[in-house]
Amino acid sequence: MSESITQGRADAGATEASGVTPSTGTRPTPVMCVSVQQADLKAALAVVNRVQKQRLPVLAGVRLATTGEGLALARTDLELELIRTVPARVDTPGACIAPAAALAQIVRELPRGAVTLESDGVALTVRCSIFTATLPCFRLDDFPAVPDGGETVAEVDAGWLRDVAAHVLPAAATDSTRPILTAVDLWIDGGAVASVAAADGFRLAAWDGFRTARLGPEARRFLLPARALRQAVKCLPRAGAVAIGAIGPERATLSWDGAQANLWLVEGQYPRLEEVIPRDPPVTVIADTAALLEACKALRPAAQEAGDAVRLGVAPGAPLRMWTLKEGVVTAEVAVDVQAAGEGDFVIGFHVDYLIDALAPVRATTVRIGLTKPAAPARIEAADPAEPYLAVVMPMHLRG
Repeated sequence: MSESITQGRADAGATEASGVTPSTGTRPTPVMCVSVQQADLKAALAVVNRVQKQRLPVLAGVRLATTGEGLALARTDLELELIRTVPARVDTPGACIAPAAALAQIVRELPRGAVTLESDGVALTVRCSIFTATLPCFRLDDFPAVPDGGETVAEVDAGWLRDVAAHVLPAAATDSTRPILTAVDLWIDGGAVASVAAADGFRLAAWDGFRTARLGPEARRFLLPARALRQAVKCLPRAGAVAIGAIGPERATLSWDGAQANLWLVEGQYPRLEEVIPRDPPVTVIADTAALLEACKALRPAAQEAGDAVRLGVAPGAPLRMWTLKEGVVTAEVAVDVQAAGEGDFVIGFHVDYLIDALAPVRATTVRIGLTKPAAPARIEAADPAEPYLAVVMPMHLRG
C-alpha cells in the first residue's frame, strides 16, 4: 500500500515527491537512510512534538539527523527546543526535515518492527513491512540550528523537578503585558538548586523560601520561560537523573536519558520578590490542608459568579468562615476548623483560583496562613518546615 502526503508550503521548500525523478526515471540518491524500531520512533516523536507553537511554516517540521548514537529527532518553536536520540542502524548518514504531525500519524499506525527512513532531501520515504508512505520535506537550510550538549551546572531527580515545577508554574504570568513575569526564576549555587520562584503580580510561589540572600559569588541565575518549562517537564521520566545546564548565555538545558530540552532564556531584570513576602505576620491560621483545599473547591462555582472572590472571616478561637457574596447576598458558605493565633478579627478576600493554586501543591497535612490586615498579602506555606514551599497571594478589594 502506498500513501503520498503533500503540503502546500512551496515558500518553505515543501514539495510533493513520489520517490522517482521525472527527468531520468531513476531512483534519486538518498542523502539519509536509517532503520529504527517503530516503538522507539513513536516514543521519540511523542517527546519532540511537545513543541506546539509554530511561528514559521518550517517549524512544523522535525529534523531527522544521524549521529554516532543513532537517529536524533529535533523540533523547535524558537523558545523551546526538544531533542530525542534513538538507536538506529545508519546506512547513509545525513539529515532531512519532515512534517512532524504527518510523520507521527503514520508511525503510530505502523506495526512493531523495523522502520526504514530514506530521504533524498526533497522527500522522505517511510517503509515498514508491506507499508510505504512518502512525505514532502522542508528545505534543510530553512530549519533553525538546534544544538545539543552544553555545560552541566547541577543534577537533580526528575521526580523532584516535576514536583517543584508543579509548585511554582501556576504563579507565572501567562500574558505578555510584563514579559519578565512569564519567566521562572531559577538560582543554582554550588552545583545545587538554591531557589525556584515565579510571580505574576497577583501572587508568587517559591521553593526553598528565597535563599538568594545567602548565595555564593559563583551562583548562577536562569530566567526560564514558564510556557517552555511546562512543556519540557511533561517530557521528563518519573524518576532518574536530570542534568541542568547551559549552552552559552542564551539557553538553559535539561538533559536526561537520550533526550534534551533547550530553553531560550528570558531577558530582563527580574523583580526582587523577597521584598513582598510578609515577614512574621501577626495573625497565623493553621488548618488541615485537604479540608481547606476542599472548601475552596466547593466555593469555586459560587465565587465565579461573584467576581471570583472568596471571603475569609478570621477570629481567634473560632472556625475559619469562608463565603461568597453576590449583590449583598451570601450565595455559599463553609466553616473550617482551624487554630488561629494572634490578635485580629477581620474579613479578607482572595481570588479563589489563586488560593487553590497555592494550596494544591502542599504535601504536608497542615498548612499555615500568615495574615497582617485586609489590604496586605497572605503568606501560605506548609506547616512542616521540612517542606520548603512558600506562596504569597495578594488580597482582593471587596465590595458590599
